[in-house]
Amino acid sequence: MAIITAVNRPKGQTRAGLNCVLQYAMQDKKTVWNDEKLVTGINCLPQFAYTEMMNTKLRYGKEDGKVYYHFVQSFPKDENITPKQAHEIACEFARQWNGFEVIVATHSDRDHVHSHFIINSVNMETGKKFHSDSESIKAQQRYNDELCLKYGFSVCEKKMES
Repeated sequence: MAIITAVNRPKGQTRAGLNCVLQYAMQDKKTVWNDEKLVTGINCLPQFAYTEMMNTKLRYGKEDGKVYYHFVQSFPKDENITPKQAHEIACEFARQWNGFEVIVATHSDRDHVHSHFIINSVNMETGKKFHSDSESIKAQQRYNDELCLKYGFSVCEKKMES
């Protein structure tokens, strides 16, 4: 039962903060599993993600405000999932953000497999800003559950409403 969590670091919403979170997420010691680096760029190349994301902001004159969004998809330690399977699910999950540059980095250095999503706040195709609120996060969790079921993994049971 993978869960999606938004990571909120208001003081990190700077150019340097974007660079730091990208570097953190893509560390070899966290992302290399069975000699394969589990880092994928959606609409960008991982090695140039910072530059590409900043160029998108500059192109549309949207360098201020929220610089990036950071989400984590975590599987419990007792879920029988390999880091490669988790990365495949994470990449499919990330494709929902049409036109946004996203880095997907799956970490296998802990007792639970988890994937980081670093999303540029500016859409590379439209120049519009990404917006996240409680409704969009609920929609992401529903999509996450659909993907987990599709791949044969467990999902959280919904609470019965009284």
